[in-house]
Amino acid sequence: MSAVSQHCILIVDDDTVMREIVGDILTSEGYNVKKFSDTQGVESFLKENKVSLLFLDVSMPQEDGYTFLKRLKGQECFKDLPVIFMTGKGEIDDKVYGFELGAVDYIVKPFHRMDVLMRAKAHIKIVETHNENRQKLSQIEQAHQSMMVHPDNLPEARFGIFFKSMLEAGGDFYEVIKLDEKHYAYFIADISGHDIATSYVMPAVKALMKQCFKDSGSLNDELQSFNKSVKESLPDGKFITSLMLLVDREQNKITFVNMGHIPPLIKPLAGSAYLVDLEGDILGVHDNPVFGVLEQQFQEKDKVILFTDGLLENNNKIWTKDLNQLPSAVDEIQDANLNSFSEKLASKMNALEKNLDDILVMAIEV
Repeated sequence: MSAVSQHCILIVDDDTVMREIVGDILTSEGYNVKKFSDTQGVESFLKENKVSLLFLDVSMPQEDGYTFLKRLKGQECFKDLPVIFMTGKGEIDDKVYGFELGAVDYIVKPFHRMDVLMRAKAHIKIVETHNENRQKLSQIEQAHQSMMVHPDNLPEARFGIFFKSMLEAGGDFYEVIKLDEKHYAYFIADISGHDIATSYVMPAVKALMKQCFKDSGSLNDELQSFNKSVKESLPDGKFITSLMLLVDREQNKITFVNMGHIPPLIKPLAGSAYLVDLEGDILGVHDNPVFGVLEQQFQEKDKVILFTDGLLENNNKIWTKDLNQLPSAVDEIQDANLNSFSEKLASKMNALEKNLDDILVMAIEV
């Protein structure tokens, strides 16, 4: 007999003999086995206990396996639970239907001892590997989040954030730099891709930005230096769209720099929101890019909204269709809390319904 396993396996079958046979096979390998004669009580057990695998009979009198699995997989908490169907039928249509409902495997009665064991071991190993990878990605996500300044840690910058990653290794990020008591730089960016390589690009770009914009040289020189450094740092095939806002609270002046990004929004304290007509080359691609630069005056408590394209990519719509809806959506939001303001804008644009991309919204009270 093998050493006792930490894995719990459920067997649901109305046939007592089959339950005992499968149970004895798995128990002989050290698995912790729980047996049920029907689906009653199975869902409650799954919610209260950590289960690694479920063997589920297809044909049962009270509730068949297909119906139970469909109900089970309709719940978020069970989407990753591997389910192996047990049946006396071997028709391809039955197997396909089981897979469509969320089963990971299918064994036909009568089955061999090694068939049961090999399938159990294979799917438990898949779950273990998945959990290990998810833990690593979670650590990457935490590191990603920790590198971005939180509004509470820099309240004098007067900004709010809503950020939701599609995957742990997201491509969107932002930075806020306090240049001095009256001058601040706000930066949002979208790195192409949602892979591990993307997560390593972000801290390098943030560091380069701080280095290039800490001096008081001309803006164009700083931008060209920044672009050159980013271009040298990006992996092959990667590019960045970004938008920068410089706020001068001493002279009530804002400066936008568009680097291939979606234009920003301005919401005057008194007046309707509008999009800023500004375009520019993508960051880190061209040797001598032409970035869009625009200066203008502002009134105290005017708002500027910067965002990435995930705000507009919802329900498979083309984002350019939704861009003109943004000003009216902003006008409808009456919230002095900038974090809530950002989240409400994402909600109004239905971006939260189907997260097809990273969503980043930054609201700044200039």
